[in-house]
Amino acid sequence: MSYRYLYFYPKATLALLLINFAIFVIVNVYPSSIPYLALVPFLFLYEHYYWQPLTYMFVHRQLFHFLFNMIALWSFGEAVENIIGGRGLVVLYLYSGLVSALFELSLGNFLSNWYWYSVMLGASGSIMGIVALYAILRPRSIVYLWVIPVPAIALVLLILALESFFALTNVLPQIAHLGHLGGLVAGIIPGLYLRRRYGKRVWRILGYRS
Repeated sequence: MSYRYLYFYPKATLALLLINFAIFVIVNVYPSSIPYLALVPFLFLYEHYYWQPLTYMFVHRQLFHFLFNMIALWSFGEAVENIIGGRGLVVLYLYSGLVSALFELSLGNFLSNWYWYSVMLGASGSIMGIVALYAILRPRSIVYLWVIPVPAIALVLLILALESFFALTNVLPQIAHLGHLGGLVAGIIPGLYLRRRYGKRVWRILGYRS
């Protein structure tokens, strides 16, 4: 039996890119908005800024951070959207970002002395979830680590090892390593479920058209 793989224009990926771009412009025009939109544990837990775990995943302040994340979102988001559909991608993006925030909020206090007033922002956690799900469903597909071609699953395992090391040793403390780990875990779980249930037939498995 053969399956016909169809390509669908990645409208959900484009929508996520545009939302990230709009908020990037807003926070650079109005930097005072960052404490409200980013995730600050003290403000979330004690000042009741309960929207932050949802908004932080669209916030970028530095141009390089924004461009790097958006290139990754386009590269992997397009591929994942063509597998699970537009709604599936949006759900995965939000869900992975929330799990990423949960990891930081629940575990960050044990690894950092300045945890309460740290500022977590960016789409990295959400993108980690997208990359992880893609690697589980397409483990042998070739992706590029900068200019080095590697299997997708090897890339995820490398990221998992490095982020675990950085989190435990507090190397590069300005990066939310726990958040990255949370995003990876968030993507791995549904990836394993879909792969086990549908095997090689995983292709726009949710049946959504963006």
